[in-house]
Amino acid sequence: MFALILSISKCLIDLTFTERIQISFSNLPSTSCLSSTLTKLTINVSTFDDCLYLLDGRLQHLSILIIDIAEISDSSSNIDNTKNLPKLKCLTLTSQWYTYFYNDRIVPLLRRMLNLEELTLFLSIIRNESTYIDGT
Repeated sequence: MFALILSISKCLIDLTFTERIQISFSNLPSTSCLSSTLTKLTINVSTFDDCLYLLDGRLQHLSILIIDIAEISDSSSNIDNTKNLPKLKCLTLTSQWYTYFYNDRIVPLLRRMLNLEELTLFLSIIRNESTYIDGT
């Protein structure tokens, strides 16, 4: 459904796509869900990998991302998580479940956002190795 909306809405700049069931992009080819006009996206996804799929270049002009992620866990996928995201200015990232992977998953994503102006994180983080969170 998400891919269909993007394919038929060539001038779409703001999309809120929040279903009760989170969507997953793991089975979609990188050529799907492309948009050269979308600048704001509000979406619920299943996994952190789905977030990375959205930020792999499919949404070239995305500047505002409001995303709720059901599960932030370790990954065995080979999604490129190194390309900078200079157009992303605002990120709201929420997850209702606990995660152990703040340093391994969230911090590398934040480091890619060179021009971030507004950041909202609502996360429950479990840390075993230290008593503080290092966001550098």
